Amino acid sequence: MKKTEAFAKINAMSGVVKLSDIINIILSIDNFKSDTLDKLNPAKEYLDGILLNDIYVDLTYQRKLRLQAVINRLITSGVFNKDVAGHIDIAVRPDGRKFVWDGFHRCIMAALSALTKITASEFIHDKSRSESECRILEAKMFKIRNADQTKMEPGEIFKSEVVYNDETALEQLELLKKCKLDVEGTNPDVDAYSLGGFGFFKRHWKNYSQNHIVDSADIIRETFDEVKTLSVQLLFGLAALLDANENDVIVKTVSISEIKDKFKTLVKDNKMKQKDVIGKTIKHFTAHSIAVNILKMGVEDCFNDNGNEVKSLIKYLEIDDDDVELLSEWL
Repeated sequence: MKKTEAFAKINAMSGVVKLSDIINIILSIDNFKSDTLDKLNPAKEYLDGILLNDIYVDLTYQRKLRLQAVINRLITSGVFNKDVAGHIDIAVRPDGRKFVWDGFHRCIMAALSALTKITASEFIHDKSRSESECRILEAKMFKIRNADQTKMEPGEIFKSEVVYNDETALEQLELLKKCKLDVEGTNPDVDAYSLGGFGFFKRHWKNYSQNHIVDSADIIRETFDEVKTLSVQLLFGLAALLDANENDVIVKTVSISEIKDKFKTLVKDNKMKQKDVIGKTIKHFTAHSIAVNILKMGVEDCFNDNGNEVKSLIKYLEIDDDDVELLSEWL
């Protein structure tokens, strides 16, 4: 099996997966033994521990497996260092299955190093706890252990928060679903676009009305229909413009459809990508800078009053006249 095929197969996994199933796919990669395994020094077996073949992983809340990084780490060190690895953390669910809730990547490295066991601390779920309740508690422990003590990406933290029903995360997920956007597989909609930069989303999702954010997402998805990724900065830049258009009292509000049609035409005619629309930005005014860039790329033609409306919109967006010249190439 080609490496790309194996990686894609693993990345497509979801829900509850047996660790050995992941390992078997990795070991089926063409030349994996000669390219990777043969470069490792033998690791001494643990005298005590849990069998790796007995371990399950719940991908609902776990971080995405960055397999190449795991492989690179093994090759660089040359051996699975048991002293550094310490123990993993296992949660035993009422049906007896053992889930690694912390130490997933270490399990992968241990198994690839031909170990059959690994030391573990065990947390025993109450027998009355349902599968869903077990998952929620494990996700919460995972978030506390990793997000509060070590570096985790905002999207990874969000994923675990969704699983244990954090109120704010569920609100954010609802908005993402309305926008047909996905972060770390939390939106099951197959038509959803992938949204990067979730940290930016967390900082700005309350700054604009949900209707404007949803309209912004709709316009961007319809305009850039050849890719299934959506820039979070562009999402809020366009939302900021829609917000100014509706709330600036000096401006005669232009319809969403007018802005959408003009935006689509400009992007298509000029063969622009999302990064081209974003252009340059003013520090601490990223979304508002992008809103001005969108105006100046030609969307300003939707407005009239000899340019006074556009000047009012820019003032509403808190971008100074001196800063306008610093923004995008087309200004």
